[in-house]
Amino acid sequence: MEPTGGAEPVSQRGIGWRTAALLLAGSLLLGGCSRNDTPAAPIPDRPVTVAVTARVTTTDPAAAVDEGSQFYAYNVFQRLMVPQVGLPALKTDLATECRFVDELTYSCIIPKGRSFTNGHALTSQDVKFSIERAQRLAVPGTGAAMLDSLASINANNPQLVEFKLKHPDNNFGFAISTPAASIVDEEAYPADALWPQDQAPISSGPYLPPDRSLDTLVFAKNPRYTGPTFSRRPEVVVKTFSSPALMDRAVATGTVDLVWRGGTPPKDSTINLLPEVLPGADVSRLIWNPKSPRRGDAALRGRVKDSTGNLRTLHSLIPAGIPFAADTFATAAAPAPGPAAELTLAQSSNNDLSRDLLPQVQQALQANGIRVTIAPDPSQADLILDAGGVTTSTPVAWLQAWWEHPLPGQERRTSELIHALRTDPSLEGREKTALTIQQQAAVDATVLPLTQRDRTFYRHPSLVVDKEFKNWMGPGYQLGLWGWTW
Repeated sequence: MEPTGGAEPVSQRGIGWRTAALLLAGSLLLGGCSRNDTPAAPIPDRPVTVAVTARVTTTDPAAAVDEGSQFYAYNVFQRLMVPQVGLPALKTDLATECRFVDELTYSCIIPKGRSFTNGHALTSQDVKFSIERAQRLAVPGTGAAMLDSLASINANNPQLVEFKLKHPDNNFGFAISTPAASIVDEEAYPADALWPQDQAPISSGPYLPPDRSLDTLVFAKNPRYTGPTFSRRPEVVVKTFSSPALMDRAVATGTVDLVWRGGTPPKDSTINLLPEVLPGADVSRLIWNPKSPRRGDAALRGRVKDSTGNLRTLHSLIPAGIPFAADTFATAAAPAPGPAAELTLAQSSNNDLSRDLLPQVQQALQANGIRVTIAPDPSQADLILDAGGVTTSTPVAWLQAWWEHPLPGQERRTSELIHALRTDPSLEGREKTALTIQQQAAVDATVLPLTQRDRTFYRHPSLVVDKEFKNWMGPGYQLGLWGWTW
């Protein structure tokens, strides 16, 4: 039986770009073929090597907000459920079954014999501890915010965990599938603090936690793992590059097999890496930092929205293809002139999309009299360019940057709207509420959609995804190491 997770019904409109991405990726990769008739290169006698630009900033899944840390969490840790790539749908991971027993009780069965990398048994008590820990830590931007409907957790049976909800929540299954809800060892992890970054994490996911290094992470297959994202290779190497030039040098030597979010490989490479396209997979947004002292200035928020209008190809906070997407952000005409202002701008992840857009956003704002300084730390910036994926592809998740940090005085309104979206039993009612939210978000202008475009990555001609394997990325198109093989 397909486990339930409160998924939105997929309407004809909701089939869209993310389903198309899966179909195209499957046709190109699962068969091991390419659009080019390039002869297959010799298969290297070494682990698959992946080149990325987004660094891992934390190894604690409860704090995984940026692209690199989400990638780490999805490959090292395990959750009760796993979201499908780019779709509002769930399948089991650690659990053998999860379902709503009634509208306020969500139950998951945990198999016997599961354990962590330190040998400790994994039971329902660890699940209870992990979810409650995420709630206590409450790191902004993580799936912990979506756990607010949870009233209590019953873990008296080692193989059964029951979640009691305060109210019906059609998004709860997705909330416990995010990195923040990853299962950690109750006997090892601190209940009220993040895991020390100088210690190797303890986990139960498809890969063993690699030692931290500046540029290279070696992911070894976890022999204790049993689940849908099991590894097809005994070892995968992930190399992080601080610039496209450094990545190009490595690619040119033929020592890189997969370029993920890195840009176009050089033509003088010893191996001709083949391009693959995921239609519409890259979404960018401009987000006001909730801590910014300038965020409360409605006129300034409006100037920022209008100034970036010419860059905007995405006109909704919910991307095209996700249920309830509605164009509420118009392409702006020439913005009204305003007084001189100063803002700081930072990027949340160092990837090819961010690198392209950062100077364009800066120039667009400065053309309207807003002096912009690029800041290295997004936590200290007024505006954050977000070009990473969300933790799960649902309307609630895509709207989270708006509803998690309401404007002063709008807390009750925001809470009532998001509550209605998560509790209304009718599709028509949820669609109406989602439209109201998106219209209000356009007025608030605290989160601005910018672009939606195809993503291109490059692979070794002999590198394929196993035909039986369907979940080869994270739900927001985060890099999944499992499944890749020669």
